[in-house]
Amino acid sequence: MEDRLPFILPIIILMTIFIAWPFIRAIFTSMTIRTMARETKFVGLDNYIRLYSDPYYHQAVKATFVFTANAILFKLIFGLIAATLLHPLKRGRNLLTGLVLLPGLFPRWCRRWRGSRSTIRSSAASTQFCWRPD
Repeated sequence: MEDRLPFILPIIILMTIFIAWPFIRAIFTSMTIRTMARETKFVGLDNYIRLYSDPYYHQAVKATFVFTANAILFKLIFGLIAATLLHPLKRGRNLLTGLVLLPGLFPRWCRRWRGSRSTIRSSAASTQFCWRPD
């Protein structure tokens, strides 16, 4: 083990700096309240107690799980259907596969498949960015 330590030590240091320390800071920050005057007050688990007693939080968690489960289910079903339909093709399979995968290559803010959305215009490049989905 001692002969491997010089090789493992750099990754342990990097993981501590970039993973463990931000995780510890996030836990500490979640147990504080910061005022508009940037004064930080340690409140312990009061934030979590208030969060778990909020009915909107439970509604949001439930909606998140339902949305995630439906998204995974529909992507799995439609992906299997597309694979089943495309696999037996001899000619044009690569082209059709590319066309099926093409929408996944673009970020969500580029897609305009749901009509108009609330947007803001960047003054630097006159590029539209999604502010929030409708």
